Amino acid sequence: DDETIYKIADLPTEEVPSEYHQFAEPTKSLFLWLLDLMAEVVTNEAVNKMSAKNMSIVLSPNLYQINSENPMAALTMAQKIADFTTKMLAGRLREKHDYDARI
Repeated sequence: DDETIYKIADLPTEEVPSEYHQFAEPTKSLFLWLLDLMAEVVTNEAVNKMSAKNMSIVLSPNLYQINSENPMAALTMAQKIADFTTKMLAGRLREKHDYDARI
């Protein structure tokens, strides 16, 4: 929901894993699978130039449908979703892969 997106987008990276571990199944498993898939690409950043932020910007528009008639509200929400995805990915990279996403 929007409230969770805004909350996680503003958290320090080290606090993010405790948030996604509270997600209900099957959302939690699906989201962790997606984060691990994204992490596989990001851990090869030296070769493919795909940082955690770049990966999030590319993938986040496909994760959430914005239902707003107001273009400014839609743009603001799209940015928050990208920030949320970046934080989630950075948290997973740190937790599982011991990788600093430098966001």
